[in-house]
Amino acid sequence: MKYYEIGILGGSLAIFLGTPFIPTAVYVNFFSTPFTAFFLLTLLLVIVSFSTPAAVGFALAAGALFVEHRRRVISLAQKSSDGSRKKDLYTEQMKAAAPLVPTEIHPLADLPDDTQVHSSTENQTNEFEAEGWSIDHKRDLNSD
Repeated sequence: MKYYEIGILGGSLAIFLGTPFIPTAVYVNFFSTPFTAFFLLTLLLVIVSFSTPAAVGFALAAGALFVEHRRRVISLAQKSSDGSRKKDLYTEQMKAAAPLVPTEIHPLADLPDDTQVHSSTENQTNEFEAEGWSIDHKRDLNSD
């Protein structure tokens, strides 16, 4: 193993192990541009021309950087969406609409009386009755 292979592998190992400790600002500023992906891919192709094991180590380090960046972006998005979530949104939707004209009046919603509305089956049972045998055995009707 040559000295530059050891240097690339050592640097890749240091980057791989240090990814959780890099500040979020570095990830946001460095990995949010397409130039970064192009730069790392070009660097990987250059390293492949010198040494395959060093290229594998560098690819793992670059992958760890991208995975950590995406993890932090998702955690920031989850934190921001948790604070903006409103509880009991349906109660806000049931409130009367704001008047468009100062003299506008909205009537209260008419709710049916409990004696008028029944939610039950036709014969007051939950029994299922199968259809007769004739539903599966069709026959031609006379057309005389």
